[in-house]
Amino acid sequence: MIDGADKMNTVTAPMQELVENSRQWNYPLTDVRFARSMDDNDPLRGFRQQFNYPKLRGLPSSVGKFGTYDVAPRRPILITR
Repeated sequence: MIDGADKMNTVTAPMQELVENSRQWNYPLTDVRFARSMDDNDPLRGFRQQFNYPKLRGLPSSVGKFGTYDVAPRRPILITR
């Protein structure tokens, strides 16, 4: 049985894992190449092909009170005159 102290030593924090990957691939965390490497090495990457996510251009066009698509804006739009 693993006691609490041993268990804490075997678990890595998400940020620690990101920093280790950054060092291994020699890309800064803010580099687009780092993001692409994370995508390429994602063990769940294959699941994306099992789902169909429609693109905005594939959705039916409707004119609602919020514009082309009937979706509320994320933040208020201020109109000044």
